Amino acid sequence: MHSQIITLILSNMQFLTIINDKEVFRFPFDKIVYVTSDGNYSVIHMADGSECTLTTQLKLLYKKIKSQLGQSDTIFTRVGKQLVVNIGYVSYVNPTKQELKLKDYKTFTIKKSASQTALKMLKDRFTNGNWDDDEEED
Repeated sequence: MHSQIITLILSNMQFLTIINDKEVFRFPFDKIVYVTSDGNYSVIHMADGSECTLTTQLKLLYKKIKSQLGQSDTIFTRVGKQLVVNIGYVSYVNPTKQELKLKDYKTFTIKKSASQTALKMLKDRFTNGNWDDDEEED
């Protein structure tokens, strides 16, 4: 009985699965707060404060997230060139200040390359509820 409950819980959880030559990484989607870019690396920031650096560009990781969740899924959105956020954690967006706060109250000031325009698009998506136009930026 106990193993059936565990199996049911695990089958309902969705994971981002990354496989390379040496390792397999699994991250529960609902625990990923945001992902940042560092050149050819991506850093996954988890709700428990842990981080994992992967040797993949953010745009490729974002495509993998979207493909594993399904294109119609709206859990993650790209905000500029260096940031992907889990919209479930977003609590504050201010395009003028170029500021984004997440539910765990970590605050980022987006670099100029992720302009006011990117945050205005995010704000507009919350306002209009339109998550289908998720533009991928290079």
